[in-house]
Amino acid sequence: MYEEVWDYFPSESFVEDLEMTYNVSLSVNSSWQGSAEITEWGTCEDPYVVITAIPNSGYRFEHWSDGNTENPRIVQLGSDLDFVAYFGINYSYSIINSIGITNCSGGSFDDLPTSAYEGDTVCFTVSMHSDSKIESLVVNKADGSNEVIPFVIENNVEHYYCFVMPNCSVSVQISFVANTGVDEKDIILVSIYPNPVKNKVTIETENIQHISISNIMGQLIYEGAAEGDSFEYDFGGYEAGIYLIRIETSNGTVSKRIVVTK
Repeated sequence: MYEEVWDYFPSESFVEDLEMTYNVSLSVNSSWQGSAEITEWGTCEDPYVVITAIPNSGYRFEHWSDGNTENPRIVQLGSDLDFVAYFGINYSYSIINSIGITNCSGGSFDDLPTSAYEGDTVCFTVSMHSDSKIESLVVNKADGSNEVIPFVIENNVEHYYCFVMPNCSVSVQISFVANTGVDEKDIILVSIYPNPVKNKVTIETENIQHISISNIMGQLIYEGAAEGDSFEYDFGGYEAGIYLIRIETSNGTVSKRIVVTK
């Protein structure tokens, strides 16, 4: 078993003339599946460490030796500590694309992968032909359930979508229908940058009135009034993942997806 021992030496004693020393022992169930390390130290006033399990390619972190599944994990120091990080195989599941067309020439998946690991963020684009528009976009899972991927209908535009890979094979099904025509005035042009984003994102479009943001589970994380042609939001405190931004303007409402990375 791989093992790495770290010592914690506070710069101030908790007991007069006595230096407190705590040993933090980290090990893993298999060194070729991953590693574990201390990634942050606390202070004398607040003694703690942050321990992080780092899986190798093809593997995933499952739990610590005490059953805790947090990663990274904050551990308070008050005695010697010993943790084992357990990893398991991160299975790759297949992705099949399925296209349905009704009275139109349809479109295509441009870069949908054929497989992905569980928990991966799978992103792809869809190109529509000039006489087509998207009717639905669904991820069908092998267990019989499905996830509807929200989308924005615009005329003859390449679209960018993402979903989180479950622990089973999936079929990404898209249905196209005939586009009866979109007036130039009905298209709301929105610029969102950067995308993907780590911290602040800027939204630009005409006459913004209201902004709402939800995560991939549909949970609302922000909602508020806005004004002008520009809006800025900071995702720095949020987890990496896919978020849906709903933008209400004086010309109508449009929804856009954004990918947050760390």
